[in-house]
Amino acid sequence: MNPWGAVGQFSLLFTMVMMAVLGAVAYTRKQIAGAVGFILICLGAFIWAGVYLLELRAISVEEKFLFFRLKYIGLLILAGSLPAFALTFRNIYQKLGQTPNYFLGIFPAISFLIIVTSGKHTFFINNLRLLTVGPFTVLDYDPAPWFSINMIYLLLMVVTAVIIIFIQALSTSGIF
Repeated sequence: MNPWGAVGQFSLLFTMVMMAVLGAVAYTRKQIAGAVGFILICLGAFIWAGVYLLELRAISVEEKFLFFRLKYIGLLILAGSLPAFALTFRNIYQKLGQTPNYFLGIFPAISFLIIVTSGKHTFFINNLRLLTVGPFTVLDYDPAPWFSINMIYLLLMVVTAVIIIFIQALSTSGIF
């Protein structure tokens, strides 16, 4: 095996172990504000890293496409969990009521259905092909409209979470 391939795979395995450990620790402290959101962040990262590792090991286009779709499920969990964590960490959720729960769940549910069924349509990605990049055989594709919409959503959720945490950090004298 190529040493760079081993480094990439070890990095993904290390991420999985760290997310499992951090998620387990957070689970033991789930009554603390933000713990459930953090557990979901760990779960999403664990799924993403684990399925990405499987995708790297896959050989056929069909296997890589299956793992590609499953990998995005981890990203959707991460995207919805980041703002949920940020809102619950500083108890902002209590002021907003249940509205954010529904809002944060609608888009990932729609994306999940589109991604899972993407073998039947070209709304997410199309023109699947295999490329060799260094030591890896990777799935290459042309992004379709929902892929771009999904990327904007993912980035928006990350930026939203960072802004919420940053504003809260500026308004308090300590982090806890």
